[in-house]
Amino acid sequence: MPELDKKAASVFAGKVVRKDLVRKVKVGANVPIFVLEYLLGKYC
Repeated sequence: MPELDKKAASVFAGKVVRKDLVRKVKVGANVPIFVLEYLLGKYC
């Protein structure tokens, strides 16, 4: 993870969602992207 991403993740803990995780989950799910981002941010 680049240094800027690490800094953003530490400052905004629980608010930053990795887009690569959303794409991996989206493949098998019939759910809008914003819902997946919310769930990943809340529970992961």
